[in-house]
Amino acid sequence: MHHLSYLLIVVLLTIVSCGQREHRVSSSLPKEDSGVVKKDSQQTSEIHPYSYTEDSTRQANALIEALAIAKQNSNQEQFHKAYDQQIDGLPAVKVDITIGYLFSKTHKHLLLRRTSHFAVNLDLYIIKGDKLESVVNHEEPWYAYEGDTIQDVNGDDQKDFLVKWYPASGCCLRHMYNVFLNVDNSGTFSNYIEFINPTFSPGEKIVRGITYGHPGEASLYKCQWNGLKLDTIEFIFHDPTNKDLLIKNKKDSYLYKGEDGVKLKEVPKEYLIIRGYDWFVGF
Repeated sequence: MHHLSYLLIVVLLTIVSCGQREHRVSSSLPKEDSGVVKKDSQQTSEIHPYSYTEDSTRQANALIEALAIAKQNSNQEQFHKAYDQQIDGLPAVKVDITIGYLFSKTHKHLLLRRTSHFAVNLDLYIIKGDKLESVVNHEEPWYAYEGDTIQDVNGDDQKDFLVKWYPASGCCLRHMYNVFLNVDNSGTFSNYIEFINPTFSPGEKIVRGITYGHPGEASLYKCQWNGLKLDTIEFIFHDPTNKDLLIKNKKDSYLYKGEDGVKLKEVPKEYLIIRGYDWFVGF
C-alpha cells in the first residue's frame, strides 16, 4: 500500500472502528433569541477572520428572523416557507423553514436550513408550546454539503436525521454521512456518528461500507447496531501476500500483522450490492 494512502487511512479510521466516529459540531446562535432554549452551541472551526465573521453575522441575523417566523406559525400542524434574506446588498442567505411531525406522531419539530457563501447551517428544534428547544445545531461548508434526509437508520422504527457531505480534498472515495439518532422517541437526538461510504440496512440493523483507500486497497467493513451504539463485526481486505485471497478480520488492513484472520476466496454475497463496491475491487 502506498505510504500516503496508509497515513490517510490511519487518520480517518483510528478514531473508532467500523468506518465511523461520534462527534458533534454546533453552529453559533444569536445572542438574543427570546423563547429559544439553547443547547450545546459552540464556535465552529476558524476560517478567514474577516469574511467568515461577516458571513456568520448574516447567518445569525437570518436565524433570528427565521425563528420569529417559525414561532408565529408553531401552532400549525404543517408549515413551510423558503426565501432569500438580503442584507446590505450582500449575497443573500437562503432560508428554508419546515414545521411538522417530521420524526414521529408525538413530537413536532422545526427544521431550519440556512445557506450562505461559506456555510450551510442545519438547526432542529422540538416545539413545546410557545417554546423552541434546540436539539441539533450542525454546520457544513457549502462546498461539502450534499443534502440531508430523515429516515430510520438503526432499525428501531424511529426516524433519524442524516447529513450527507463530501470532502473537498483527498485522493479516494469519501461519501460521508453524519447520523443523528432519534433517542427513545423523545424528540431529542444523539451526538452524530460519522460514517464513510456506508450502505444502511435498518431491517438487519447492519451497516456495511468501504473504508478510505485507493481502489483495490480499501477494506469492506460491517458493523451492527446495539441500540444507539455500534459493534464492529468484521473487515474484509485483500491478502497482501496473495492477490487471489481475501482476509476477514476484526481489525482493518492497516492493523493486520498476519497473525490472525480468516482466508476467503471470494467476497461474501452480502457485500456485492453495497455502494462503491467497484472501488473495493479496484475497477
